[in-house]
Amino acid sequence: MKRLFFFAGCLIFVLCACESAETEQAVPTEASVAETATDPTVELVEPTLEPAEPTGEATPTVAVGASAVPDEELTADLSTPTSIPEPTAEPTAEVVDEQVVDGPPEFGNIRFATEPNGESQAIFPPGTQEVYALWDYMGMTAEIEVRRKWRWPNEAFERAEVWDVTSYGVEGTVDDIFIYDYESEQGLEQGLYSFDLFIDGLWAGSASFYVHGDERVVDPVSGRVAYADNMSQLIVEEADGSVLATLNGFEFENLVWLQDGRYLMYREVDRREYVKTLVPWAIVSNSWLFNPDTGSVALLGQRLGHEQFTSDLRYLAAERGSGFADACGIDLVLQFSMLNENRVVVAAYEPADFAGFPADWTVGYYPKNGYWESDTDFVVDIAVLCDPFSVTGEVDEEVEKRKGVYRFSLDTLQAERIGDLREETE
Repeated sequence: MKRLFFFAGCLIFVLCACESAETEQAVPTEASVAETATDPTVELVEPTLEPAEPTGEATPTVAVGASAVPDEELTADLSTPTSIPEPTAEPTAEVVDEQVVDGPPEFGNIRFATEPNGESQAIFPPGTQEVYALWDYMGMTAEIEVRRKWRWPNEAFERAEVWDVTSYGVEGTVDDIFIYDYESEQGLEQGLYSFDLFIDGLWAGSASFYVHGDERVVDPVSGRVAYADNMSQLIVEEADGSVLATLNGFEFENLVWLQDGRYLMYREVDRREYVKTLVPWAIVSNSWLFNPDTGSVALLGQRLGHEQFTSDLRYLAAERGSGFADACGIDLVLQFSMLNENRVVVAAYEPADFAGFPADWTVGYYPKNGYWESDTDFVVDIAVLCDPFSVTGEVDEEVEKRKGVYRFSLDTLQAERIGDLREETE
């Protein structure tokens, strides 16, 4: 009987143990899964491989709320999935303040105007107080040094600054740089202005413009006034302010009254090519003699400078040429013109046309400091750059004997060396 009770007890123990094991290994039902999914205490996060809006910051760490990954695989680096390779970006351009810098820094289209949004021009009238330098740029960054250099008659100015990428950005147009003179009644000084730009010490472009001076002249005897209105119109007024005559042209300068207001000598100049090329021979100029009473105009010559008349207006002495010198040659020659009673040029002469002046001396010399000694005799220094026939480049004794002070007599067409070169007077 005891043996029967012991067997029954063992059977009950085994059955209980099996039921317990089956309970621990039971598969979750759909109800249990649904209950877990709706449990607010559990956050299921699906990792996003490409953020919708890149922030430019470091790659965010992905949080995983639940995982069925076996324990032995949890040691893998979850920040970089192994099944999808992470793309490697190859930048093609630098980004500065959300602007793409594509290519090296560059300046271009340098121009000038009287205001930031003004029309581009290369020639400015008398009284101009300020001129803006405008130029386009691209590929600029904050580390770049920009140097500006201004040059005008007898003056120069430079300034170097690190590029302000916050204000200007990577590309655009500079329109806040200008030169000015608010103190002088005539504004900016007359003459040619040059503007150069440099990027990190390397030349990046240049341009020039010309400012006219006040060409208003008054004859002390007649009281007549001549002036250039907006450069392109020449106006002659009587002493009482009434308009006597007007002329239209390019630019009027070098206004000179002659014979008590009876004649006006002036020069008409076209500098449009000159301000582009900066070569002196690009200046186109004509000198004229104007009779405001009759309106007659007579051409005196082209490319003349330092024009000087005799008191009777019969002869004119002038320097012809640009003054450009190269090696032993110079683009400058002395020219004499003879006028008839109607003040029209009927003949022109150069030094080689005068007896007594070396006939073979056709290059290498130039005139300076000339003046009329009388109504027929003109005295002038004839200087040399070098001996154009010398192989060594040294001036020989023959050339030394030739240069000096000469007197040119227009009534006889004779030339005479009367002394050594004088001291500089200009």
